[in-house]
Amino acid sequence: MSKHTNEIACGVDIGGTHISAALIRDHQLLTETYRRMPVDPAADARTLLDTWAGLINTVIGLAPAAEATAAPLSASRYPASVSRCPDPLIIPTASR
Repeated sequence: MSKHTNEIACGVDIGGTHISAALIRDHQLLTETYRRMPVDPAADARTLLDTWAGLINTVIGLAPAAEATAAPLSASRYPASVSRCPDPLIIPTASR
């Protein structure tokens, strides 16, 4: 049996043509927070990262204020190619 912590996580599914995200509490999807957005698979890396960050920030913003502890994402914070993920909020991209 899992321990209930009442912590909220943001689950993200990044596909080739879309990104989906929702908040999860105690292994339960908070369905009212589910969002899905199409992405252009031919878009440049900056556009993809901005799209992903925008949707993830929107979903995180749906958490009650006292429970929203994640820093907002911004593609402009990161170098053009990130090869390691020391911070779980950094979205790694493939080097070209």
